[in-house]
Amino acid sequence: MRFDPFDEYLTYLTSISFKFLIQDTNYKAASKRLHKRVLAFLVLEHQVTTTLEQADASTLLGSAAPFMAEFRSDLLSSLLIFEIGLYKAANMSARSGLENFFRVIAAQQGLDFRSVISVFDLIELTKQTPLRHQFIQYDQQLSTLISKYADLCKYVHSAGEEFLTLDRRLSEIPRWSSETGEAFVASLIQLVQAAISIMIYLNISSFRALRHDQRDVVLDALPAGFKAKLVQDIGML
Repeated sequence: MRFDPFDEYLTYLTSISFKFLIQDTNYKAASKRLHKRVLAFLVLEHQVTTTLEQADASTLLGSAAPFMAEFRSDLLSSLLIFEIGLYKAANMSARSGLENFFRVIAAQQGLDFRSVISVFDLIELTKQTPLRHQFIQYDQQLSTLISKYADLCKYVHSAGEEFLTLDRRLSEIPRWSSETGEAFVASLIQLVQAAISIMIYLNISSFRALRHDQRDVVLDALPAGFKAKLVQDIGML
């Protein structure tokens, strides 16, 4: 029978399985930690996006709704791409998500991002948000996201050998690299936790509209000290 490379490719696609990865306790633990934070984000994001979508699409606030939804989409893509072991691509998707989220942050505080073209100018606009001067933790978490964005850009621009993947064989995917995978999970968890905190500050009514158990899911995704300060600040909003 004549060899058909595409048939071989289809055979590979139909053979993809996570069975052996899931049996790796380190992979499973890392995936569980990340899933917990992404789930918390999704619970809050649904409430926030629903509220944004109620605004007139022609207004600044209404224009933020699709970018909030796209931030969600980018994070979900990043999660799935991580699961199969394509860490550079997962970081690139997370970077795209942050660009969308910066637009949401600006819009929710009356800063018109719609004519801003460069990401540098978008970040500078986001830095003007009034809550930075009102709440230390908000300012810290915004700074975390800006710093994360700079780090993620290094993957997009292949800023050094440590940001290269050099994949050759699809048959090696899905895969788990303990060192690279753990580093990715730690980084994305920090990103998601910062995003959740900022979303609460910007959408306190949406957060309070959640059921009690949903609020617990959101808050339990944050570090204890981090959560305590946030809860204290919420009482001031």
